[in-house]
Amino acid sequence: TSDKYVKNIEKYILRTPSNKLDEILEEIRNNPNVFDYADYECIYEGEIECEDRTLPEICEVIYYIFNMRHPEDFMGHSLSMSDVIELTVNGKSIYYYCDICGFVRLPQKTK
Repeated sequence: TSDKYVKNIEKYILRTPSNKLDEILEEIRNNPNVFDYADYECIYEGEIECEDRTLPEICEVIYYIFNMRHPEDFMGHSLSMSDVIELTVNGKSIYYYCDICGFVRLPQKTK
């Protein structure tokens, strides 16, 4: 969970809204349980060393990377409000929404 330290993040994926940004922002603030992952597209996938950090701390590290030290092969915009970080821990995806200040954990994606 978010308050426990994790030993390994297998990968992370940065996702950005494909359209309807105003509707997406309103929806996530009103009810994160109805968040629509179909509105997002993958713009970057990478790995990160993060031993002994919580998931929100890892999100902050990724935020720093994509605002201050962009990976050389990254051609997108800086990580900003409304973007989603998908973290893979022990084969399971966990999603965080970048809000005005900090990150909001999103419900598990249903298939």
